[in-house]
Amino acid sequence: MRPPIRIRTLRGRMVLVNTVLMALALLVVAVISTAFLRAYLLDRVDERIEVAAEFARARQNDIFSQDTAELVKQIRTPSDFVVEYTTDASGGEGSRVHRLQGTGPVLMRGIDPATAPDGVFTHRRGGEEYRVTLVHLPAYDTVALIGEPLAPVREVVQRLVAIEAAAGAAMLLASLAAGSAVIRRGLRPLDDVVDTAEAIAAGDLERRVPAPTDTDASEAGRLTLSINRMLSRLRSALHARAESEERLRRFVSDASHELRTPLTSIRGYLQMVSRGVVDVARRPDVIARSERESERMAAIVDDLLYLARLDERPAPRRDVVHLDRVVADSIADARAAQPEREWRAEIAAEGLVLGDEQELRQAVANLLANVRVHTPATSPAVAALRRVGGRVVLEIGDSGPGVAEETAAFVFERFYRGGPSSQRPGSGLGLPIVRAVMRGHGGDAVFTSAPDAGTAVRLEFPPLEDRDAAPGAGERDDDLPADGGFSSDSHLPRDLASSASDGVAANGPPGRRGSRSMAELLYRLGGFAFRRRWLVVITWLVLLVAAGGAALQFRVPLDDGFSIPGTESERATDLIDERFDGRGGTVTTVLRAPDGADIVDNEQYTDAVRDTAAELEDVSGVDRVISPLEQIGDARRQYEDGIAQSKEDAAETARERATGQLPPGTPEEVVEQRVAEAEQQARETVEQEAPGFDREQVVERIPQISDDRTTMLLNVQLTQPNDSVAPETVDAILETGDSARDAGLDVEFSGQAISMSPPALGAGESVGVIVALVVLLINFGAVVAAGLPIVLALFGVGLGMALLYAASSLLNLSSTAPIMAVMLGLAVGIDYVLFVLSRHRKQVAEGMAPDESAARSIGTAGSAVVFAGATVIIALLGLSVVQIPFLTVMGVAAMVTVALAVLLTVTMLPAALGFLGHRVTAGRVPVLGRRAEAAMTAERTMSSRWVRAVTRRPLVPIVAVLAVLVVMLLPLRDMHLGLPTDATSAPDTTQRQAYEIISEEFGPGYGARLAVVTDLTGLSDTEAAAADVADRIEEVDGVTEVFPPQMNDIGDTAIITVIPEAGPSSYATEDVLHDIRGLESEIDEEIGAQIAVAGATASAIDVSERLADALPVFASVVIGLALVLMVIVFRSIVVPVKAALGFVLSAGAALGLTVAVFQWGYGAELFGVEPAPTLLAFMPTLLIGILFGLAMDYEVFLVSRMREDYVHGGDAQHAVVSGFTQGARVVTAAAVIMVSVFGAFVFGHSEMVKPIAFALAVGVLFDAFLVRMTLVPAVMALFGRAAWWLPKWLNAVLPDVDIEGERLAAAHPLPDGGNARGTGERGSQEESESEQAAHR
Repeated sequence: MRPPIRIRTLRGRMVLVNTVLMALALLVVAVISTAFLRAYLLDRVDERIEVAAEFARARQNDIFSQDTAELVKQIRTPSDFVVEYTTDASGGEGSRVHRLQGTGPVLMRGIDPATAPDGVFTHRRGGEEYRVTLVHLPAYDTVALIGEPLAPVREVVQRLVAIEAAAGAAMLLASLAAGSAVIRRGLRPLDDVVDTAEAIAAGDLERRVPAPTDTDASEAGRLTLSINRMLSRLRSALHARAESEERLRRFVSDASHELRTPLTSIRGYLQMVSRGVVDVARRPDVIARSERESERMAAIVDDLLYLARLDERPAPRRDVVHLDRVVADSIADARAAQPEREWRAEIAAEGLVLGDEQELRQAVANLLANVRVHTPATSPAVAALRRVGGRVVLEIGDSGPGVAEETAAFVFERFYRGGPSSQRPGSGLGLPIVRAVMRGHGGDAVFTSAPDAGTAVRLEFPPLEDRDAAPGAGERDDDLPADGGFSSDSHLPRDLASSASDGVAANGPPGRRGSRSMAELLYRLGGFAFRRRWLVVITWLVLLVAAGGAALQFRVPLDDGFSIPGTESERATDLIDERFDGRGGTVTTVLRAPDGADIVDNEQYTDAVRDTAAELEDVSGVDRVISPLEQIGDARRQYEDGIAQSKEDAAETARERATGQLPPGTPEEVVEQRVAEAEQQARETVEQEAPGFDREQVVERIPQISDDRTTMLLNVQLTQPNDSVAPETVDAILETGDSARDAGLDVEFSGQAISMSPPALGAGESVGVIVALVVLLINFGAVVAAGLPIVLALFGVGLGMALLYAASSLLNLSSTAPIMAVMLGLAVGIDYVLFVLSRHRKQVAEGMAPDESAARSIGTAGSAVVFAGATVIIALLGLSVVQIPFLTVMGVAAMVTVALAVLLTVTMLPAALGFLGHRVTAGRVPVLGRRAEAAMTAERTMSSRWVRAVTRRPLVPIVAVLAVLVVMLLPLRDMHLGLPTDATSAPDTTQRQAYEIISEEFGPGYGARLAVVTDLTGLSDTEAAAADVADRIEEVDGVTEVFPPQMNDIGDTAIITVIPEAGPSSYATEDVLHDIRGLESEIDEEIGAQIAVAGATASAIDVSERLADALPVFASVVIGLALVLMVIVFRSIVVPVKAALGFVLSAGAALGLTVAVFQWGYGAELFGVEPAPTLLAFMPTLLIGILFGLAMDYEVFLVSRMREDYVHGGDAQHAVVSGFTQGARVVTAAAVIMVSVFGAFVFGHSEMVKPIAFALAVGVLFDAFLVRMTLVPAVMALFGRAAWWLPKWLNAVLPDVDIEGERLAAAHPLPDGGNARGTGERGSQEESESEQAAHR
């Protein structure tokens, strides 16, 4: 059984406790705020209901004075009130309930007024909750119900919960990151202590814990100071012990060496005397020689003892010594000892120094004695005392023969007597004593000599004011104050904890106490994830489960609209919603008879049309269906009602005439007979003279019937706007029409609600993943290594989708955004893991331990991944520059999956490598595995041969690539942008079939209808004004038909439907739109009405023009960002300019080829696409944003290797070849994977995504293989060293970005020549070494 997971580190426990406490606090706040908000909203609902109830009680006489029908028509209550009443006070099931306001189920059916609670209470009906109250009106035997649904309250509360969950998660993550950083920073001294202890244990006794800053008064800082003091004391003690042992050894060695000769002489003489070999009386010189040897031995012992005292003494006396007097006395003594030599004293300064006068006299005397002994008497000697740079300098020189350079190097060694001096008297301790005396005084002795040029010894003293120069005079040589000690608690006082005057040196590696580079932070993160792999994996899995639950709870229907706030079409649509009481969307049902048959006169077909209309009316979400057959029936009824009214009018006239013609007194029976006869005759006359019902004329006037009477349109009016129609409603509409199909009619449907059905992922998109797996198998040659990038990419995409759907109510997520996020998330997720995993595999193959390799791979290749991901994210966020909401949402959605891909690469990947260990190459494919392993060490690869061929004659590939890309740019002149319409739908879709039928039977302009909204506020005759506006619009060139104005209920607004001649994607339709809008000022001045054009066509044109205007701004921002980033990264001018121009060429070529395929139709059958008159209006902007990030990825991964080789001293040409060879294999695999993933979506089911995927696929293809792998090395080779030129002033200003982790090796060097063993291996190695040492 696996032991429970425990957090063993103090840092981990502190972070966990802080996180748990923060989560509990956020949870408490969320629960309290949610409960408070719900209670507040319920109180407001109850308050409104009670006010309305009091109003009903007070005004019941006025309310019930009207007819029920009029009351239902006129009553309007605020908000979403439900108002019902029943005249049966019992409220039984059989009572009749009248509804004055509201929608949904009848509430009073489930309430018994007799037992209902008083006041406001909650009532559940039809799966929904309502707050209601019953108002009893006994005077009218009526019970009224006033209520309000709680759905808005629930939605507000759910939104608050979603916001709190998102904000709480963000705050929790921020708190976790900040707390972890603070705790890590606070406990960093403990890590430094551990590192220092390990270094000291390894033998580095000079290592110290990095010293805290001056302002650091924390316990950890004080602990650092105390440990450094302790280490300094220990080092001092160890050094003192070592020096003492060394002095003892040297004393014994020197003494034994120097005393051996006189002792041997004395012993020999004594043996000769004792054995009678020598007679002392005859040889008195024996006694004299023995005495001289004993005196020499005594002198040596005295000198050794003197040196030993100098070595052991902590400091000399600190008296003021007049060095000028010492020099004068010493010269006088030397002149007395050797009067034949010329002795001079050149005293140019008073020479005040601090020290021991007797020791200084001894040092000067030793130097003068050396001159006297080792130079001829004819050589003059000079003692010059002067002050140089504030320091006292005494130089004693002679003009003797001097010594050789090899001899001069050892004159201060004890007992050294080289050259001719070895034949002269002396112990060889004079100069060592001089140096020991000078160093004891904080100065030094310098010996200079050359053959035949004399010798000079210079004594340099410290300045008189530098009282702490000598060790022990105020400061010890162990970096501790002379009076420094430890208190009983081994801590510094609090007021001194942050002081920097204690002299403790921090000898740790540079930068340890400062800010760490990104590479080092990632190195630590990779190591942490490798060691704490269970924690990392479980954290990600918990996040996935939580995000999935949130997605199920808070997911809302996706928004399929492409509107832009502020455009004229959007303002017109808002006016329609305001003036026409929330007018819903429409769906057009197209019914066409086969073989040109008449659909109007064929009874079988008309019955089928009626059945289809009835089916549509029964669909939930359908308001009404307008059928041409119903219009024909209405016309007949109007005709018949008119004839009947005419008969009645004629009969009334005949009655009056007949009554007036009869004389007074005519019997009543006669009058009635004459009147009846006159009425009958009048009716017959009207019937005979009235024209017959002209059905054909009626049919011709109905616009929903084609001219050849083969096609009929049913207009289905929906209850909700097009972008809010439930998918169930769309599915139910599409399932109707079976009776018409059975009758032989073609039944198709069109409309925005149909076209906006969300795209779905199919089997075609999975082809890209399969191709990526094959490429990874070829690259790695092992199943496990090939599957790891796929698994992590799918995990990231799944988590990203869950997060996006969880936040769909906040982001107003469009249906295209998740597809884009999946596509980009898969591509970069696989590529990023590939880059890091390739580095890890190579390092492990070279002998590096998996743990060190994982951390180092994250620190090096992971740094490049973070930079590349940040570049993509910045480019996607740059989509918000154009200020188009749906495009911003697309960028945010794709950004989420890209960010997750980066985070998973630097955390989940090393955790997975921790589980795999050396098994990362498991599942080795025989042939592929051998080829992949050989590729890591091969010097002659396809990449090296390619780059050498490219750089041999760089102008040739440069011209060739530019020619290809320029040719690809040519189709751009015909690029026509627009939004998706039925004309651009897939050929097999019902909306595309409906569009084809409508265009054929009614003309292409019928699908490009424009809705001219006419504001008639303030005009007296609004209908006449609307008709006048329609007449003026009809005169516009390019307008085929103008329908009569449709007035709203109040009569202050009209909608005039305009049919242009051309289709929705034609430039002629755009001209019609602009011409109609050009009438605004004329209509306003002459009629007094204001017009605005709405409709899908107008909205598409507005969006396209807005996007076209914003594209240059966005492109400028992206290209400018590319230049700045590349200058910072590569410290060059040529490289950024070349990278930006290459990006522009590849993006333009991708757009040009997309125009050739998707507009011109070249190769459309090959890709299974249908040519369309327009491309997506937002595709260029989206392509530039995404392709920019990917292009910079390849630029970084290729050129950074070139720069690294060049900076390390390589030739510019060689750096291009070597850098390209190192990165080309991985970049090639990454580009092929990305092209495969994008290309798979070209064969998917979403017509909207196909051109985007195609443009991205060919864009990556052009950029990776033509620009980055051909044009880039050629240009770099052409410019040579000039490619890396950067002005010095700019180089000084730019920040230093280490994206390849070049400084990581210095901060974390590898032992054993570059190969780091794992902890287990290192432990076993140390044990083996310990055992060998024990045996030795």
